[in-house]
Amino acid sequence: MKWKLLLGLVILVPVLTFAIQNNHPVDVRFAEWEYQVSLAILVYGALVIGIILGLLLVFSSRVKKKRKQKRLDAEAKKKEAAAAQAAAEVSPTVDMEVHTEIASDPAEKV
Repeated sequence: MKWKLLLGLVILVPVLTFAIQNNHPVDVRFAEWEYQVSLAILVYGALVIGIILGLLLVFSSRVKKKRKQKRLDAEAKKKEAAAAQAAAEVSPTVDMEVHTEIASDPAEKV
């Protein structure tokens, strides 16, 4: 956990330096809209949008993977149950009777 905090601090220093050095306004045009925003805010906004899109892609791929694994597990259970049922139907049941004789005298045992 400490290494994550240290990594965050190492990344924070250049980010803050960038923000301080690039705080002049720039014109942003998209379709009919035109805005003036700080260059740092524009770059950070694009970064945040990229991070969010990346996380959504990773999350969706994990969800697909879990669904596929659940489906495969269900299929495996069905196949195991079918194999067990087929084995039970194929192998004849053998009733074995166990006869034990108890000798009254231990010397009489053969």
